[in-house]
Amino acid sequence: KVNFIFLKIVVIGGGAAGFFAALSCKHHHPGYSVTLFEKSEKLLAKVKVSGGGRCNVTHACFENSQLAKFYPRGGKQLKKAFFQFNTKDTVQWFESRGVKLKTEADNRMFPVTDNSQTIIDCLIREVEKLGVIIQKGVSISNISKKENHFILTSNGTKIHADKIIIASGGSPKIEGFN
Repeated sequence: KVNFIFLKIVVIGGGAAGFFAALSCKHHHPGYSVTLFEKSEKLLAKVKVSGGGRCNVTHACFENSQLAKFYPRGGKQLKKAFFQFNTKDTVQWFESRGVKLKTEADNRMFPVTDNSQTIIDCLIREVEKLGVIIQKGVSISNISKKENHFILTSNGTKIHADKIIIASGGSPKIEGFN
């Protein structure tokens, strides 16, 4: 028996990129249904351990071309992205949601709490506030396109979506890309 679920926008990946993608969708299209799928039972796992558990949020460099130089692989692509959402925007985004950031001597920026849970709690609060649906333990095994929508398969369930954002992160092993 095959089950069917109909959704508008699906985000695959429950890390920082997936959360920001889902939040951006809801912000720009509040009437759309946005569902975020994470294959594990843990959301924002890399955020939790980033910066030794303190969460290195960004770098205190406010000039886009200079900031891109900190990323020798992909700097050109990031420079374009920084014109859409840069360090100033990142700081403003978190502080407008009650998360104060501090700059350390090496220009890394952390929450003043020095605790990554502060960032995780902020992101979770925001998706709940905007009505993003979170589904943990959902592994997408196949994606196909049919006419004007996509069909995702997870454990025999067919999920229909108008749009898909894949934010599943990198993988050091080829199996991760499957």
